[in-house]
Amino acid sequence: MTPATTVQIEQWLMQLGEGQVGRDRLLALTCERLRQLASRMFRRGHALHRWEQTDDVLQEAMLRMSRALLDVQPQSAAQFFGLASLQIRRVLIDMSRHHFGPMGQGQRHASVSGDLGESPQADPNPALELWGQFHEAVQSLGEESRAVVDLLVYQGLSQPEAASVLGVSDRTVKRWWRTAREELHAALNGQWPEG
Repeated sequence: MTPATTVQIEQWLMQLGEGQVGRDRLLALTCERLRQLASRMFRRGHALHRWEQTDDVLQEAMLRMSRALLDVQPQSAAQFFGLASLQIRRVLIDMSRHHFGPMGQGQRHASVSGDLGESPQADPNPALELWGQFHEAVQSLGEESRAVVDLLVYQGLSQPEAASVLGVSDRTVKRWWRTAREELHAALNGQWPEG
């Protein structure tokens, strides 16, 4: 992500009201970023991987982003990335609730060990529950903290890239990231999801 990319995104955002071209380019950019994010999360062993595939997450997030761009016109690259991050976060929360909520298949799934004499054990997945809590905790962060989490976690940008998108210094991004981590650490009782 370069400053030129940020400028290009903002040009496409201006084209949203003029026709389909800007929207198509923004969706293509979103699709590639979301594919990378979902692939990276699942490669690290995200707990949803047992129940969903990368493309399932990507497809649902892209449908939501496409609908969102019909209703909302972001005014800056930062707002665009915030909107894209919101869509992926909502997909992950909904999938976590679907699979590991009270009636989810993940709550009722049993794993059988190699010893046939043992009875099946329920397969609770605290990692997935923690991921669900993480995504929900991000929703409740303040604007600055949420913006930096959106860019660093959900969009996979580096801190200097995030600073460029947000139009702030690297030091400011570092401070906002530290604050966000502290708030998330407190919200998650000192735990951090793996993957």
